[in-house]
Amino acid sequence: GNLTSLTNLNLGFNQLTGEIPPEIGNLTNLTYLRLSDNQISGEIPSEIGNLTNLIYLFLNNNQLSGEIPVEICNLGDISTVLTGNELCPPYPECIEVWIVIRISEHRFRHVYFITTNEGTNQKIL
Repeated sequence: GNLTSLTNLNLGFNQLTGEIPPEIGNLTNLTYLRLSDNQISGEIPSEIGNLTNLIYLFLNNNQLSGEIPVEICNLGDISTVLTGNELCPPYPECIEVWIVIRISEHRFRHVYFITTNEGTNQKIL
């Protein structure tokens, strides 16, 4: 279907699996995207950079891996939460990254708190 006029998409806590499709970049009117607390795997598609109207991006508590695409810098001043994934460096220069390593059930877990450099957004746990 044609969802290009969609502004809010909240699919958190739905036990979604698979990867984020590159077609997500076609939803250019999105201001709010929440895919958190699912079982989404793979990399964040570079097409996420097409969502230039986005204000909130929640991808936390999934199984995302790989590098954060540099195209995320196209999003400007947004609140982004990527905690609870397996994302790795190098990180795009447009964002600040706070990495906290904690022990959980005798395993190391990387936790990422990300906001843009340009805004005064709070670090979201």
